[in-house]
Amino acid sequence: MTEHDRSGFAASLAVLAEVVGDQLSPVRLQAYWEALQPYGLDEVHAAIRHAIRTHRYRALPLPAELIETIEAARRERRRELSARTRAALPAGPTSEEERQEAERARGRFADLVNRVARRVTWPRRAAMPVVSEAELQAHRARARAAAEAFRAREGA
Repeated sequence: MTEHDRSGFAASLAVLAEVVGDQLSPVRLQAYWEALQPYGLDEVHAAIRHAIRTHRYRALPLPAELIETIEAARRERRRELSARTRAALPAGPTSEEERQEAERARGRFADLVNRVARRVTWPRRAAMPVVSEAELQAHRARARAAAEAFRAREGA
């Protein structure tokens, strides 16, 4: 999810909290946001709808429970896609002649890839600059200060 999704996420989680009769503090909302941010808003909405239908306790499900629901849905979508892909693909070579032709085609393709690879010049990797311990410590201090400023802004 992106920052743009935050209000929709908060509204959806507030509905779930209301349904289960639990409180949703700003700190709790932020913790759920951080835990679920790697997932898409549609996936989170679907997990919350699932919790509304199936959750049996008078407390919000933990973020891990919502993540399990999202991951299970992803696995199911991958299984369905894999099954549809297998069904759409033609069966492999059935005769010896077809098997040999497929093997020749694989060889021709490998030759083509090798010829192209020989012609392509790959960019050289730039050397990483050497950073002193003092520069590293200064960078870490700036990162900590930025994180604290962000938390202070979000908490206000």
